[in-house]
Amino acid sequence: MIIMDTPGYDISSVTGKIIGGAHMVLFTTGKGTPSGSAIAPVLKVSSNNRVFREMPDDIDISAGDILEGTKSLRQMGEELVDLVMRTARGEQAKAEYFQIQEFAIPNVSVLRKEVIHAEMIKRNNLGFMQ
Repeated sequence: MIIMDTPGYDISSVTGKIIGGAHMVLFTTGKGTPSGSAIAPVLKVSSNNRVFREMPDDIDISAGDILEGTKSLRQMGEELVDLVMRTARGEQAKAEYFQIQEFAIPNVSVLRKEVIHAEMIKRNNLGFMQ
């Protein structure tokens, strides 16, 4: 498992994880953002049972039982690992089943040709590009 630092916007964060090499995304949500991807399965994990009950077509599993004291962290972890393994074996995530397939690539920065050219000249003058 790899933890990645990706953009904060929900859709962009899923895309960022997939671009970074994730074969499956575990997307935690407290508000229930419906998100998915055409490229890799997105399992949505709710932090509370209210969202899980209100959005049954969007959330794959709720970790809210930990907060409510009805399940231990270990029990919830085992259920989550089981869901990940079933999905890896081909079981569809809800986003796949309902064909939720958002995609976004954020524009992090734009380098103009002049800026790149000036940087190359500077590096050449310093002897880095010989």
